[in-house]
Amino acid sequence: MEDREKMVQLKMELGAENAENGEGSGRVGEETSETAVSQERIVEAVLFTMGKSVDTRRLALAIDGTAEEARAAALRLKAKYEAEERGMDIIELEDSFQMCTRPSIMRT
Repeated sequence: MEDREKMVQLKMELGAENAENGEGSGRVGEETSETAVSQERIVEAVLFTMGKSVDTRRLALAIDGTAEEARAAALRLKAKYEAEERGMDIIELEDSFQMCTRPSIMRT
């Protein structure tokens, strides 16, 4: 399956799940914590599934938001991974993000 097809499939699956949970797109009005969590979940799923760096504009399409919202969601997710000392990390590469193994895990 090509990258675009993967993203469309993920977006449809996560969008259906969000609708079941009563979560909206968050594009109108203030960003709610549910919207932020939803965006983080989508970004996490896309980064994990793609297995390579993903352009911020593509993440924006996946969350149905702006590039700024996508970057903010990725950075929030990165901060959570760091705070919880997860085995995975999210790195920022110019205008893209990539999920990878935390370097400290590789040394053990």
